[in-house]
Amino acid sequence: MLSIRPVPAVDHALNLAFAPIRVVADLAAPLGWIRAERCAKANAVIAASQEQDEAEGLAVMQELEFDAMPFRSSLREGRTFVAGRVGTRVRGKKDSVYLAIDDLSGIEVGYPVVHGDTYVGRIGAIDSDSSRVIVELVTGANFFVGATVRGANGSLDGADGRRLDLIVGGLDNENKGPDYLAVHNPSVREFRPGLVEVREPDLFAETSTHLADGYLLGRLTQLLGKDGPWSIEPLRNFESGLFHLVIVLPETASRAGVEGKPSPLRDGNWRQAKLLSHGDPEAGRSGMVIGLGETHRVRPGAAVIAGARLLGRVSPTRAGSPWTSRVDLLSEPGFAVNAVARIDEGEHGGEARVLGRLVSLGRREGGIAFQWRAAVRLDGKSSDGADPSEQGVWGTVFTGTGLDDVPGGLYIGRSLLPLSTGYHEILLTESSLRGEAATGTLPSRIFARVAASATEVSK
Repeated sequence: MLSIRPVPAVDHALNLAFAPIRVVADLAAPLGWIRAERCAKANAVIAASQEQDEAEGLAVMQELEFDAMPFRSSLREGRTFVAGRVGTRVRGKKDSVYLAIDDLSGIEVGYPVVHGDTYVGRIGAIDSDSSRVIVELVTGANFFVGATVRGANGSLDGADGRRLDLIVGGLDNENKGPDYLAVHNPSVREFRPGLVEVREPDLFAETSTHLADGYLLGRLTQLLGKDGPWSIEPLRNFESGLFHLVIVLPETASRAGVEGKPSPLRDGNWRQAKLLSHGDPEAGRSGMVIGLGETHRVRPGAAVIAGARLLGRVSPTRAGSPWTSRVDLLSEPGFAVNAVARIDEGEHGGEARVLGRLVSLGRREGGIAFQWRAAVRLDGKSSDGADPSEQGVWGTVFTGTGLDDVPGGLYIGRSLLPLSTGYHEILLTESSLRGEAATGTLPSRIFARVAASATEVSK
């Protein structure tokens, strides 16, 4: 029965018991394992593109961080800004995310959090021990923020001279699906199309609510004609497209300032791994075994790379041992990663774009297929009136942030990216397994992401 339906605890115990024997057998097996000459060729293929891959990935992430800063001058006046890198969702709170900040000085609970000119949420808590804050997103069921509607002519007043004020918070799951924000208590019953922007009541002079005023929430939309329900089409992908966010502080906030951080490939949190198997020990799986484990501060989900290219992640579901880890490759069905892209052609050529989560469907002829749900259009236009004949644009895809131990900017591959919203199947070519495709063997010069300290491994 165990061979048909493994029990995780038993599987882990067996791995612990037989790991030393497995390692010896792996190293001694004459066939089916590492072939030094072919691995050397694969290493050369990866090394030849490493410098370019790293530079492009770093440039894309820097552009996206810059794009996260507010653009309109009216939204910058009287304010100062602190950029952070989005981490994982808070356990048990799907509408809260961790945000890593290099310097927490001057940051307080309640300060607004934005992306560009778009309002995202507010600071809910500060964790000084880990240099992180918790951001409560506007998508939360118990989150509410005051807002008003600005018409196409730029005016806040409608034809009757009245403003359309409302409350925004949570997702409009009933009417518009998981991407749209819910509308509450509109001050005027007549629908008025336009952009919805934050307008918080200034109840107390000492509060920081005014810092969010003017930031956008999305476009007010209406279903089923003039009598249909209202909802807000967001300008950002809240589900899996938040990689860099910016905290809005008063201009008078005191900040210590810190030096810039190095490239994530050069931050010292990598360790070279010995490739113990050229394939996955389990039939039908796409993976490998490496000679690093818990004793080396390797956590489940950690990135495994060759050069500046993502090979896969330490399996979060299949236990290794204190000395070894099982790795799920990109081609393993169900493999998930957050992604960004640099558009390679057209009017947006050279620009960086957030994609969101990609889920592997396995190998296809010419590459690896991924499912991608585009919550917002790549060209930033409204989804209304989209041309179904659009073919999309070619882009180079890199990892984004939002997953612990998978830094942003790692090369994944190239793909034709549809412009429209919705579910798409895309084919990634020239992937990180390029060395394998060129030589028939995985590169042996690989590295795994490790925790900064032993105490972090158990977190």
